[in-house]
Amino acid sequence: MDKRREPRVPIDQCARLTVLDGSGRVMDARLANVSESGARVLTPQALAQGLPVKVEWGETLLMGEVRYSEWANSHYAVGLDLEHALYDLPVLARLANELLGHPIDESFALADRSQNTKTVDD
Repeated sequence: MDKRREPRVPIDQCARLTVLDGSGRVMDARLANVSESGARVLTPQALAQGLPVKVEWGETLLMGEVRYSEWANSHYAVGLDLEHALYDLPVLARLANELLGHPIDESFALADRSQNTKTVDD
């Protein structure tokens, strides 16, 4: 029986994971699933429990902490406890500029990370 608090939604999307410990470590990853408070990310490297991380994919930014990291076939399956999630980043940036009275930069757009990100198996 699954004892999770929220249902997991399968995603299977390329992503970019950044370790926020001052090391500057950035790696290609694959977002396997996500729920309201957690996510599972497949990475080429193990990550220590408790490390703060940022996961970016498309126009979404997730921030959280590593809960576990375990070897699974050809990659590490990393479980995250999510602290923050931001969706539709270009829209949020435009709204922030409007609220602050800054001119709106129409050229602002997030790069489509799926074009530049390899899968974990590559």
